[in-house]
Amino acid sequence: MIVSKNIDINIELPVSNEKILNALSAKGIKPLRWAIIQVKYNVFTISVSYETQC
Repeated sequence: MIVSKNIDINIELPVSNEKILNALSAKGIKPLRWAIIQVKYNVFTISVSYETQC
């Protein structure tokens, strides 16, 4: 099943795709797609879709 969630991650600047993917991977998420939807200081809210087991 594919799930979409908003996830907060703390990333040091400057931000890169690699840093975001590493932060998501550390949470056990292998994204199909992701997008930054909000930034507050160093906390980025990421809208992410990923596949999960039922």
